[in-house]
Formats: sequence, C-alpha cells, structure tokens
Amino acid sequence: MSLAGNDTIGNLLGTGDSAQFGAPLSLTVDSNGVVYTADANNHVIKKITQQGTVSVIAGHVPSGSADGFGPNANFYYPMGLVVDSLNNIFIGEDGNHKIRKITFVKP
Repeated sequence: MSLAGNDTIGNLLGTGDSAQFGAPLSLTVDSNGVVYTADANNHVIKKITQQGTVSVIAGHVPSGSADGFGPNANFYYPMGLVVDSLNNIFIGEDGNHKIRKITFVKP
C-alpha cells in the first residue's frame, strides 16, 4: 500500500497516488504521525498527512540557498532529515553542504 505518490517522477501535490515526487530520499515522522520527506530533485521538504495529502512546507524550484518561511526558503538537494522532540526538522543538504533547521510553528 502506498501512502502517497505514483510511478511518475514529478512535483505534483495532491492526495494519495495523485501526488508525485522527484526523489524522496529521506523520511521522518513527527510526534503527531505526520511524515516529512526531503524531495531532493525538487529541492523541497514535503509534508504527508496520515490521509496521504502532500504539501510543500519549505523550498521551491530552482535550487538555491536561502533561509525563509515556506516558499521563501531555498534548498539544493536536501538529502536527509530528522525531527526532534519539539517537531523541529533538521535537514542535511548535499548541494549547499549545510545542516538546516525548520522551526516548528504551532498552528
């Protein structure tokens, strides 16, 4: 069973098999059961709900290096990520040779 995505390489957001990924190289799960992936070829961090809805929480195409909120952030091949006990996300970024942090913002 697939939570999200299909056999087509792309960058479509959506739910279940209507979503597409470029290269989801790393996954992590927060304390609420939300899955995050570093979609390396699309230079973004994606969020996948338990219902399989995919959204971008940070980054955009083309690649780059910029701190910022949501689409104002910019990555260059994010490859690995982990969530801490406060739901902050740490990203290992291959292209920029950095460790980046997304600070959890309560809804």
